[in-house]
Amino acid sequence: MLLIYVLAVAWFIRASLERNAFNRLAVARELGIHKTTLFRRIKKLGIILPDKDGRSLRTHFHFPFEFVISAKLGCVSLLTS
Repeated sequence: MLLIYVLAVAWFIRASLERNAFNRLAVARELGIHKTTLFRRIKKLGIILPDKDGRSLRTHFHFPFEFVISAKLGCVSLLTS
């Protein structure tokens, strides 16, 4: 019975991580637990996280364009999205 509980908790945390683009702070807020508690549970349950997580995704701050810098040409071009 304990194994089923552990697997269910691991699945629940993993699903929440995927839903929040692996932004662990957002997951902790969604689950209503402290971020340190979430980090401990992730480590204890052996949940594997990707190298790049949701902290680098700034969905709340979006530029209407992006700059592309070419190292070879040393130029900057502007792309509109």
